[in-house]
Amino acid sequence: MKYDKVIIGEYCSLRSATVGDAETTLELRQNKEKTQFLHKVCNDIEQQKRWLVEQIERIDDYFFVVIGENNTIIGTMGIYEIDNDRGHIGRLLMYGNAVQSYEAYLLLFRFGFYELGLSEMWGDTDINNTSAMRFSKMFGMIYNEPVYDDEMKRDVCYGSVKKDEFKKYENKL
Repeated sequence: MKYDKVIIGEYCSLRSATVGDAETTLELRQNKEKTQFLHKVCNDIEQQKRWLVEQIERIDDYFFVVIGENNTIIGTMGIYEIDNDRGHIGRLLMYGNAVQSYEAYLLLFRFGFYELGLSEMWGDTDINNTSAMRFSKMFGMIYNEPVYDDEMKRDVCYGSVKKDEFKKYENKL
């Protein structure tokens, strides 16, 4: 689903991904070290374009590119699988610096809670991705015990952040 506004921060911004971003978003997904804990994608530009067209048409599925200096794409993130007042936060892939990464995640949470009116956002993190778990906890994410993810063939922890809990963390930047 396309969000028509750019979400502007001090160090980065979020805008809805377009089909014109296919080459860059696909290129970001090819770094094996950065994407080792993400769903695998085929390195096929036409497939990436089709995915973006389908994503834009899906109701309650927001996929953003993170924009840094000089209008450069430095990451991706999204909120999807929205069910009533609860949404899945994910598609997180950042190449910016620590401040940009923090602000981008903060902007995404604010978008979900204040623009979409969600009361809770949840996500899943590979148990070996300890840096992502630490990072998410900075925003109030509380994780459950690990479970096995049949689709990804890995152990993950599911976590969630409630809007009221997030309010305690949102002004830290």
